[in-house]
Amino acid sequence: MQARMQFVSRHADTADSAPPFWAEEPVFWADSYRGTRFGHISNQRRLARFLARRVSRDPDNLHAHLQRIDLLTHGAEEAALFGALLDLFVALGNKGYALRKRMFMHTIGRLKLEHAKSLRGWLDSGLLGSDELPLAPFSILARSQKRSGEVVAKSRASNQGDRDLVEEARDLIDSGQIDAARSAFEAALLENTADTRLSAELLQLYGHTQDSDSFLRMLERLHEVAPELAATWEAVRDLFSFG
Repeated sequence: MQARMQFVSRHADTADSAPPFWAEEPVFWADSYRGTRFGHISNQRRLARFLARRVSRDPDNLHAHLQRIDLLTHGAEEAALFGALLDLFVALGNKGYALRKRMFMHTIGRLKLEHAKSLRGWLDSGLLGSDELPLAPFSILARSQKRSGEVVAKSRASNQGDRDLVEEARDLIDSGQIDAARSAFEAALLENTADTRLSAELLQLYGHTQDSDSFLRMLERLHEVAPELAATWEAVRDLFSFG
């Protein structure tokens, strides 16, 4: 038992970064881990189930919600991510607008159009008890679903090239080369419009820089080559204060 506990980092300066090693069973370390990012953890399904049970037992545990959403943003099927976001919205009700908006904007590039529209509709007012919730098999708090207390994150193979591109673009951003990073993201997304991670990264870059001109140019291109993705972007256009 003592050896297992060594997997948990308790230093303040590493509170939001992954420990150097992850134990196979989350029960040995997850309750003590205060970060929200898990890096390249080997058994995402087990951790997703563990975090879902934490949310089920204590819906007001916002830290567990954020950990679960961040985990499912990388490598899980879209329906699982939507379920986790819906659970956060259910738990917050009409409170926590800033948090709802932050997590919605962080994940918008990974959501299907119908899911993005549903969450967008509740963003300003929050979820009320009388609201009818959509079908969401991965949600554990939605009143329209039977509570299973468990979410299974379906891993999907990542593309090493895309991962490298994202890291290189982030390096460009860190060094102040915003235009170069934006161009790299745009070119990559136009080549692979199904890559939800690229879409999310590019949307966040436009939002952080308030680059409405580039956003609108890219939106026009997406209408030509990927109408469904363009429709998703249109659904959140007002959040960026873009024309």
